[in-house]
Amino acid sequence: MGYEFFQSSAYLSGAGEALHPFSPYPQLYWSLAFPNIVGLLLAIGMNFWIWNWIMNFMSTSRVGLAIAFDRLLPEFVGRVDKKFHAPYGALAMFAVFSLVLSYLYAYQNFGAYFLFAAFGSLIAYMITCYAGMLFPFLRKGMFESSVARIYVGRVPLITILGGFAGVFMTWVAYRWFVDANYGVNSLIGTTFVIVVYVGCILSYLFFKYYRKRQGIDVTRVFRELPYE
Repeated sequence: MGYEFFQSSAYLSGAGEALHPFSPYPQLYWSLAFPNIVGLLLAIGMNFWIWNWIMNFMSTSRVGLAIAFDRLLPEFVGRVDKKFHAPYGALAMFAVFSLVLSYLYAYQNFGAYFLFAAFGSLIAYMITCYAGMLFPFLRKGMFESSVARIYVGRVPLITILGGFAGVFMTWVAYRWFVDANYGVNSLIGTTFVIVVYVGCILSYLFFKYYRKRQGIDVTRVFRELPYE
């Protein structure tokens, strides 16, 4: 099984003429080549990789843990195992999401939504870059006391890097939005991204109101940068 075989197999799969009911991943071919415990382990490992990739829950669970510490998610998400120091609450939540999305991806023609999600993530990173670019000017005192206080001449390094990265991501977002070859500039794709961002804003406002009734002002968390 060489390069041409895999390329041909991928082409036939994309054209709807595949000779087998699964996507032509090399690992799955290897598992068929070893009809024993080795093949079984390869197949299981590949499935776990896809399970993690769909939601990327090994990293998103850390994000969920941080958001729960900010009191913007239920307390369960912020629970950590005392022995292994693993955020089992966040891992459990995102693992369930991963199973649901894996099913939708495999059986419900949900793959396009992952492109939409990538487009939405790009916008989030783009906004973060511009925020970093403006940080030394909007929060001058905080910047001067942080480890990011590095200058190139009289210009903060974070402003230079944030500006370059922000402009580049803006260009990429523009290309994605105007070029149909990327598969994200449809009405449903735009609607999906808008719904996700609106949902996040509504979630923040809900927990802000809910925590306020508990006597917790969550806005104080965002008035300074974390130590790291």
